[in-house]
Amino acid sequence: MKVEKKFIETRDGERIAAVIHHPEGSPKGSVLLQHGLFSDKEGNWERRADFFAGRGFTAVRFDRRGYGESDREFHEFNLTTGVEDSIAVMNHLEGEGEGSFAIYGSSFGGLIAVHVAASDPRVGALGLRAPATFTEGIFGDLREEAREKGGSVDLEDRMAGARMEMSFFEDLERYDAAEAAREIGAPTIILHGWADDVVPIEDSKRFYEILTAEKKFVEMEGEGHVFGPEGDLAALRGAADWFSKHLK
Repeated sequence: MKVEKKFIETRDGERIAAVIHHPEGSPKGSVLLQHGLFSDKEGNWERRADFFAGRGFTAVRFDRRGYGESDREFHEFNLTTGVEDSIAVMNHLEGEGEGSFAIYGSSFGGLIAVHVAASDPRVGALGLRAPATFTEGIFGDLREEAREKGGSVDLEDRMAGARMEMSFFEDLERYDAAEAAREIGAPTIILHGWADDVVPIEDSKRFYEILTAEKKFVEMEGEGHVFGPEGDLAALRGAADWFSKHLK
């Protein structure tokens, strides 16, 4: 397996740090790995990228702008820049000869995956693990705290150097999960834990019911928002099988 690191430019000349895991032989397609709100491309995402590459996919883990080795600070990140970064990565891969794309997104990375797939027909399959979809309930308290504290909330206890400004929440309001669900044409698998106390499984069930694309819902028994090792592996297997079936 070949692994290479690249810095991919966005349309405005900023850099996204990416690590590309190449499979042995011709790839079945490319899988973009979307990390969550308070993580980056490292840690478990390296193992997940290795897994997808081992199943025959080109797997790309990358830091969105505002994270890790990519440009910008955390408070400059929002859903729009996350969507733009995913499109920039697909553009780069397309330029390298890749033409078939799936996204595997966790939590906020799942929210980004949803809105990328709703706006870009190149996405041929989606794997959503405990995805944030309807954000009003998830981010309502943080938004109120930011308003009370003059427009910014300190999140240093969750991630070093992290804070959110009102612009993040205002950007979220531009997006409608129900509308996105109706726009998505990519076959979608959703994997969500019964015991998730961060993103309610009911949100995923509601989103699933609105989806009009081919779809599958997997309730992960005993799993919280962060899956244990066995649950994580089961989710990866489920997504890889789904991608193998649907990527052309």
